[in-house]
Amino acid sequence: MLNEQMSGLYWVILTASVVSGIACAAVMKPGRESVIHAVALILVAVGSFMDSRSTILTRPEQMYVSQVLASFGSGLFLPPAIAAGLGAALNRGPNYILSFTVVFLATQKVGGYLGSAMYGTSCNGGNSSIRSGWSLSLPPPIRWSRPG
Repeated sequence: MLNEQMSGLYWVILTASVVSGIACAAVMKPGRESVIHAVALILVAVGSFMDSRSTILTRPEQMYVSQVLASFGSGLFLPPAIAAGLGAALNRGPNYILSFTVVFLATQKVGGYLGSAMYGTSCNGGNSSIRSGWSLSLPPPIRWSRPG
């Protein structure tokens, strides 16, 4: 797909993300984090399931609903997660704020890289060894024996 073909889908995703942030701000109160996370998980799961049968013939317009669900769910998940983690760090003192920030950013980056790699692998059919029909195998287990 060319960029001009995908721009409509990107605008839909951006709009859903902004609307989810506004909706999250409207309903977020202390103690509601688990409910918001459950709703977000369901939305992302449903959106992902809807896209699970996508092929090269799938057009961006056919993915609007599923991508709205996934981006809305993602936008709902992040603010309560940050609020809960930052609130716990603030209660423990300034040293924990730095630790929370570093761990949160690191997990977001690593998760983004792993998600992108897994998605790219599944879309591209994996590497040539997997496509050719043979797979990697583990080496044989090490057998330890006693001398003598």
